[in-house]
Amino acid sequence: MKTQQHQGYTLRLSFFLLIGLLLNSTWTVQAQQEAWYTLETEDANWQPEFAMTNGKMGYTGRDQKLKAVLSKYDIYQFTETKAGTAGREGIRKFFVRTSGKGLIEDLKKNSSSLFSKGKRWSEDEMKIYEPNDYGSTSTIGSNQGAEAMLDYLDVLGLPQAWYYSTGTPQTVLGVADGIIDTLHPEFAGKVKVYQLSTQSNGHGSGVAAVLGARGDNGVGIPGICYDCNLAATRYGGFRDFKQLRELSDDGVRVINCSWVSSRFYDTGQAAVDEMFAQGTVLVAGAGNKPWSENKGQDYMYPASYDKVISVSSVMWKYERPEDNLKYQKSGKPYVENIFGFVGRTAGYKDGRIGNPMRIYPVATATLNSEVDLVAPAVGVLQGSALILEDKVQYIETAATSVSAPFVTGTIGLMLSLYPCLSAKEIEPILKLTATRLDKIAVNEPFRGNYGAGMLHSGRAVKLVHDLFNPEATARISNQRFDRWNFPVRSFSKEVCFSDLEILESAQLELTASTAVILEEGTHFKPGPDGSVHLKIDSDMEQNCKLNKRSD
Repeated sequence: MKTQQHQGYTLRLSFFLLIGLLLNSTWTVQAQQEAWYTLETEDANWQPEFAMTNGKMGYTGRDQKLKAVLSKYDIYQFTETKAGTAGREGIRKFFVRTSGKGLIEDLKKNSSSLFSKGKRWSEDEMKIYEPNDYGSTSTIGSNQGAEAMLDYLDVLGLPQAWYYSTGTPQTVLGVADGIIDTLHPEFAGKVKVYQLSTQSNGHGSGVAAVLGARGDNGVGIPGICYDCNLAATRYGGFRDFKQLRELSDDGVRVINCSWVSSRFYDTGQAAVDEMFAQGTVLVAGAGNKPWSENKGQDYMYPASYDKVISVSSVMWKYERPEDNLKYQKSGKPYVENIFGFVGRTAGYKDGRIGNPMRIYPVATATLNSEVDLVAPAVGVLQGSALILEDKVQYIETAATSVSAPFVTGTIGLMLSLYPCLSAKEIEPILKLTATRLDKIAVNEPFRGNYGAGMLHSGRAVKLVHDLFNPEATARISNQRFDRWNFPVRSFSKEVCFSDLEILESAQLELTASTAVILEEGTHFKPGPDGSVHLKIDSDMEQNCKLNKRSD
């Protein structure tokens, strides 16, 4: 009898456990069924006509074929976005959230030719977050801020970075770049002023807007680390950086310096070393002297000091040269702001379209062997005009003052996500995740002078998440390095390298708690001054946990 009761109990438990598993599985399937799409049309007049009922959108327009298709799906969002339309005249894009995964095929088979192209987002692409002041390129949200094109933030992968972190008030970004308007809604209550600076034509407010203008507040634009606080001080002090050391002594982990001097001081380097030892990283603009004047031989400071991340500018907007073809008064063709070009403008050999291209040396910012990364400048919203004059206007020059805070803000996100990230790990992660530029032919004359490539905030923050998440796989791929030191720790399930080359004087030092996997395309061939050390240390202790965005 006891055995029968025991068996009956076991059967009932199994039955309820089975029902629970089925319910959980059903919920999981339903949660995963939502699909995101981007649809394109060349129809300038078509407007999305929908009526909202119980949180779902029903198409109310006259296109009966389109209505027949859309009626099969629960539609949660159908909005127009300017994301990815640069250089594509006549193309309109719509972002759609639905309950099913077959919308593209259904439209092609059963509807009109209204939508010329379409794409379903992958699960990884859906891991994004956009605040409500993200500008005209908003997709998943509705912009309530400035009607500004912020597509350069898309290029840098900021929505992917914000999926993990939008910053924390405990993460303080140093701003040594002129007075910040602390009464403006973008900064009120989040700026501590250490030392007063000068107005400098709004330079301080402009830099601070890129770094950490308040986000998700329906005002203006979001800064990179928009939930971070700011510490403001004066610029200069080239002999000893006393004002920067004050911030470092107070625990500020990263300081932006969008200013330069051509003079090297031993005491300046000593001050940088002291701050770095305390865990503070300086990020500085490389300068604005073009290649035509310096040929890569001029070094500006603090950018070119050891342990300072030097940032120059790169173009980012148009995918192909023909997307932004222009003509001089003489009729000679040229292009401007092409993705990955390290100069603002470039021309064709003999002035004939289709011939090899050459970046105009006068159109670069400072490039030299001490540059670590490049980031956008041309076509970026001018923060000072927005903050001080409420104007939406864009920067037309390759000024590194605006390039540097993109890097500083990204570091703020990295530190917000994992506060125990050490100073020596920050620059390697930024370089390991940068967008390579050495495959772009027009950059060849400047090789070795534009650092590891273009900043990619999304990949940098994701790599921090994956390296310090025991359940994740950290992937490092599509890179080639022949210099620099890369000390990296990992507590992930595994670290996978693919299409990675470590050559000449590059030094890779990875300590992982579990597994390291070398996949196809990985070549470790360092020279006498380089090295590769891969170590498994299962006893390595993780000092803190990831601090992921709560919602």
